Amino acid sequence: MKIQLIHPPADIQYELCQTAYLTAPPIGLEIIARAIEMENPEARIEIFDGNLFSLEEIKQSIGADIVGFSDWYSKHRNACEILRTAKERNTACVTVMGGPNTAYLAGRILVNHQYIDYVVVGDGEETMKKIAGGAEIPRIPNLYYRKNGTVTFTFHKKM
Repeated sequence: MKIQLIHPPADIQYELCQTAYLTAPPIGLEIIARAIEMENPEARIEIFDGNLFSLEEIKQSIGADIVGFSDWYSKHRNACEILRTAKERNTACVTVMGGPNTAYLAGRILVNHQYIDYVVVGDGEETMKKIAGGAEIPRIPNLYYRKNGTVTFTFHKKM
């Protein structure tokens, strides 16, 4: 199984106001990758840091069984564009969005973006590990998804 975890580059309107905070390395994705590897040692995981790769470079490289994102307010449009590209290339690809932007927007993200399968709220280590492991969706904590066309939340679990 191939998994790509992506911290996208800043949307064009935020490119000029990058700060050290906005260009920090994607440590959270490294932690999630390690959690997945511990449960699924056969998983091939790639991490794309939008501070090092352009939007076009990431879009050209996209192609995995699972594509996961850290979504920040300053990177939301690029995140959506890359996830749309992933789903267009492979409709079976599982697309997952998490990160600080999702805490209060999870339901709206799923309503507005049909190419996004799941939205994680809170820490994503256990959630992504279970998605990658093929767990039944209702048993995965902190996860928004669609069930019969309705946005549904599994259950909250502090990590």
